[in-house]
Formats: sequence, C-alpha cells, structure tokens
Amino acid sequence: FCYPNAKPYIIKADALFFYFSLIAITVIFSFHWLFKAGVVLCTVGWISNLTVIALNKFRMPAINVPVIAELVNKKLDGYVLAGPDTRLSFLGDIMYITWPIINAFSVGDILIVIGSGAILIWALFFCKLSV
Repeated sequence: FCYPNAKPYIIKADALFFYFSLIAITVIFSFHWLFKAGVVLCTVGWISNLTVIALNKFRMPAINVPVIAELVNKKLDGYVLAGPDTRLSFLGDIMYITWPIINAFSVGDILIVIGSGAILIWALFFCKLSV
C-alpha cells in the first residue's frame, strides 16, 4: 500500500523486544496453564493489546480527551491519539482516570489485571506445594 503523505516509521529494538516478549509469554502461558481462568484472561488481554498496537504502527491509541492528549504529546513515545483512521480503537486506551495520577487504560489492561488477580488468589489459596 502506498499513501501519498505517509511518513515511514521505525520500530526501535526495545519496542520490538517488548512485543516479541509478549508473544512468548502468551505462548508459554497458553501451553502450560491453558485451563486456569486467570491465565486465559491474561492471554486474551495480551493478545488484544498486541493486536491493537501492531495494527496502529506499533503505538497504542489513546482516547482523545484534553487531559490524555496533553500527556501523550508531552512524554509518551509509544502512544498515539485515536482518530478516525485508528484501527480497532475500541481495544486501545479508551478509559482514563485523573486521580491519583493521570493514566489511560484499555480493555486488555483490565483483563490482565483481573487475570493476574485470579492467578494470585489461586496460587495463595489453592496451590499445594509438596516439600
């Protein structure tokens, strides 16, 4: 595809390592912990985040409200403000909080937190260690 005013983008090595590590973690969890609900939730969250990032030139689209726009324009390199040409914008950072810190998060982030909590609860209360 050729876009008339498209600017080339470069994927930095640390970002590339980050995305490959997400894929590796997803594969490892899927094979070893397939039947644990928490890991399934984490895996779905990782896949949704990775998908929306990959489809938007390896940047996470963030909701376009003044508070987040100011934050994205100042210091967040791996983010872009969502617009009409954003792919799968509903999987991007569409929710935000302003207290105690300004932060945006996605549906995938929520799934990862819920899944991590389920894994923690399972490990603390139901996992029996043999010594």
